[in-house]
Amino acid sequence: MGEVYKARDAPLYRIVAIKVSSQNFSDRFEREAPTVASLNHSNICTLFDVDPDYLVMEYIEDVPLKGPLPLDQALKYAAQICAGWR
Repeated sequence: MGEVYKARDAPLYRIVAIKVSSQNFSDRFEREAPTVASLNHSNICTLFDVDPDYLVMEYIEDVPLKGPLPLDQALKYAAQICAGWR
């Protein structure tokens, strides 16, 4: 869907992730962005800013997933994702 860059939010002295889209984000996403930004859970990264061409999100230091995942590991991640939507 796009490229993700690590950047510094200079005014707020924090590291962020900027996801730049090769296409404009859909109208649906722009309507849903306020809801996504209101979510607050340790399993969901925080969304700081939305634009038709990019997203600014909380930067989380970790190792990218490499697939395919073993079933038990995939189920573990799925449970963590579901816990974020309660």
